[in-house]
Amino acid sequence: MNSSNLDISKIIKYVLIAVAIVFVIILNYCSINEHMSSNSRKITSYKIPEDYKERTRPSVVAGIFYPAEKTPNNSEKKRPELLIIPHAGYKYSTAVAAKAYQALKPYASKIKNVIFVVPQHKKQLKGAALYAGEKISLSGKVYKINEKISEELSRQKGFFFSSPAFASEEIMSEQLPLLQQVVPNFLLVPLVYGDIAAADLASALEKYAAIPHTLIIISSDLANYYSELQNPLSKGEEAHSDCGNIGIEAAQEIAKNLNLTPEMLDLVNAQDIMAQLKRYDEENKTEEKRLEKERQSLKEFKSLYGKTLLKIARISLEEKILHDKKYRPSRKDYNNTIFDKGASYVKLQQNGQNIGQSGSLLPKKAIAHNVAHNAYEAADNNAENPKITPENLPDIKITIALLTGYERVRYNDEQNLLNKLDETQDGVILRSGDRQAAFLPEEWKNYKSKQEFLNALKFKAGLSPSYWSNKIKIFKFYTEEITEDEN
Repeated sequence: MNSSNLDISKIIKYVLIAVAIVFVIILNYCSINEHMSSNSRKITSYKIPEDYKERTRPSVVAGIFYPAEKTPNNSEKKRPELLIIPHAGYKYSTAVAAKAYQALKPYASKIKNVIFVVPQHKKQLKGAALYAGEKISLSGKVYKINEKISEELSRQKGFFFSSPAFASEEIMSEQLPLLQQVVPNFLLVPLVYGDIAAADLASALEKYAAIPHTLIIISSDLANYYSELQNPLSKGEEAHSDCGNIGIEAAQEIAKNLNLTPEMLDLVNAQDIMAQLKRYDEENKTEEKRLEKERQSLKEFKSLYGKTLLKIARISLEEKILHDKKYRPSRKDYNNTIFDKGASYVKLQQNGQNIGQSGSLLPKKAIAHNVAHNAYEAADNNAENPKITPENLPDIKITIALLTGYERVRYNDEQNLLNKLDETQDGVILRSGDRQAAFLPEEWKNYKSKQEFLNALKFKAGLSPSYWSNKIKIFKFYTEEITEDEN
């Protein structure tokens, strides 16, 4: 009896092992078959054979002040008390300012209040203006005001409430979104100064530099006044002659009184930034040439195999609608070349209306299989659109977009990026962390401006349309369309 039970348990064990082995073999077969069914070549490098008869002719600085007893060289630093950031031309200062804000990351949870001090550029202001209200809106973003600190400061010499003084304020609008990426939650005390003594500004702000959870940020055109690559944070009054000098002198006075030690976070000049932008432009030009060559390869591929790909898409669509089956092109039925790897988007239309689309950005499988798969998915993903039926199947128009590879677009700020995008030909991919979205070149026609296009792309990626960070990665690609009308 025991021997019989033992034999049965062994049989069950061996059966389970055999099932597991078969399962692994099936998985490996599917994976191997996927790769073996595709050629190693890509359609983006396709060239029509020469013997083929039907050829186609076709200077900024940022600094931070720490308590002197905990210098930046020590392993345990106290939170920063003061931060000086630049605003000397947005395209010149953004990267340095962002680096300065990154230095706050270890202390982000401890920063609850931010006193943001900027000089007024456009009007002559006497004294220092505070914003009167619970909230302030800057470039569409709303920030809560620390009314208690604002009220206390309004009683200091030269300080007063004047909301109109913030009407044309641009520096905070540019800088606060960068800060918010590192310190997401804080109460703001916006402060704009004009003609005020540095000593009076320092006297009013000094006690807040020593209060826990409060950070003072002073914005200045640091790069504009100091030409030598030395540490301007340690220089005296004679060094500071441009916009923002009063703020820096006030910061120095506060640092002296509270025994704070400065640390240089970054220092570059305008020439450095211009050289970097020139290098980016050269890289972009090289990448554009590569994309143009790939697009030319797609044109040649389309001229010979466009009709074949449309046939595959049509068969796949019919198999889905008529039999609810997936169609897999076989090598015995088609030319070997259409099993080169490629990426495509398939779009379905009825009476000029889009009723389904599906695609892929990377050439991971044979273009024949990719098109068949995307045609199936386009028909399967039209729950919100008119249903495709056997009766209206002949009315469905198919468009296939073949994609080049994609190249990163180097930029300095959002406006610089918009200037680099070409609405006549660029497909665009946006990546921010684990969020991603893509628009084909044809999407441009749905928007009135480049900014609207980019805002819509951000929204598609799950971001606020008004959000921007220079950490966002932008890639562009080209497409070559194949339509049933022209084939």
